[in-house]
Amino acid sequence: LSSGINAEYGGESFSRRYVCDDDCDCMGCEDETECEDGSGVTQVKVGDFSAKLHLKHKGGKYGMMSKNIPEYVAGYAYYAVHWTYWCILRGGVFDGSCW
Repeated sequence: LSSGINAEYGGESFSRRYVCDDDCDCMGCEDETECEDGSGVTQVKVGDFSAKLHLKHKGGKYGMMSKNIPEYVAGYAYYAVHWTYWCILRGGVFDGSCW
């Protein structure tokens, strides 16, 4: 880190008080990776994505605090089950309520 008020990681600049505050303050959580007493950071690199739906996504690096992973997994699992039930089993996909 450079001396001064701001810290910079991967082109993102923010106040030094956000470094090692046990919360991700930039896209890849680089502000928490070098903390000695932190709970850890999980980073995922995503490659380019494209499909015939005229959808293209440039790859990047995303991160989150490792302690939050179970919460995210549970949330996305709940969403998948909820969506499957209401949109497929209950027919919401046919009446337009799922789009």
